[in-house]
Amino acid sequence: MVIKIKRIKRIAVAVKDLNKAVETYKKLFGIEPFAHGIEAEDKYEWMAFKVGEGDCTMEFLAPYNDPKGEVLIGKFIRERGEGLYMVTFETEGSPEEVRAQMKETGIKPAWNGRMKQWTDGKDFAVWTENYVHPRDACGVLITLASIQYPKPKIEEYKPGKTLPPPEEE
Repeated sequence: MVIKIKRIKRIAVAVKDLNKAVETYKKLFGIEPFAHGIEAEDKYEWMAFKVGEGDCTMEFLAPYNDPKGEVLIGKFIRERGEGLYMVTFETEGSPEEVRAQMKETGIKPAWNGRMKQWTDGKDFAVWTENYVHPRDACGVLITLASIQYPKPKIEEYKPGKTLPPPEEE
């Protein structure tokens, strides 16, 4: 049994200065962030950019209210410096099925099996993450995201308008 991956959803880079990193990428690539958030519990803030034409994002993660670098991003930067922090793969199956696949492949979930879940997204109904520790994934934190998408909403459109044939020249 293997963990079934649908696509890369996110690439996250740990940075010391969120605003400086955003300005650098605006200057280099002309891309604008579309989302910002603060994860006060985990002491980091983030800014996200769309990458290319798909639905993959790149995020900058910076310490937030963590002056000594003791939690997640701050600790990562203190120990390793800025750089690639995490790759998120969208997986097939529920969070519990992904957890079972991890167990079958011999991967112990990181952080004592703690998962994180978001339910207020605009592009998803529920996003739940399992984590693979960097020591088990060549030095990169791997996030396995089980995503439930909202049911499509039916939008009403006005009737079309018939146009006369173009005049001949």
